[in-house]
Amino acid sequence: MLVVLMLVSLLSGARSEFKEPQCLSYFDYEQKLIYKLISIEDEVKKFRVFIDELKNNQEKKTREQDDRFETTLAKFENDAEKATNELKVKSDKIVTDLEDKLADLTSAVDDARKGENLELYMLFQCYH
Repeated sequence: MLVVLMLVSLLSGARSEFKEPQCLSYFDYEQKLIYKLISIEDEVKKFRVFIDELKNNQEKKTREQDDRFETTLAKFENDAEKATNELKVKSDKIVTDLEDKLADLTSAVDDARKGENLELYMLFQCYH
């Protein structure tokens, strides 16, 4: 008899595991629905905060990149201006040196034509 009772209690316990859920009242259904909606609203708020943070971070990074670009561009322009000025100074010096050497050579040729520098006169005559 004890075995039969245990078997019946076991079978009734096994049956309770496979029972369909109980129907809830309309109030219980709406209450669960409202809780779900509230949790969904909380998730949406979290997503909005997360998206706003992402936007702010992206805007900050964009501003930083723009600032770095402007700084680099200004430095490049400054370096280019310095290089241009240095090149102008060097080219002016080269032109001045060439003009001086040309004047010296012209003077030497004139002297050679006059016969004051015989060696240069002879060299000049060889090439003309």
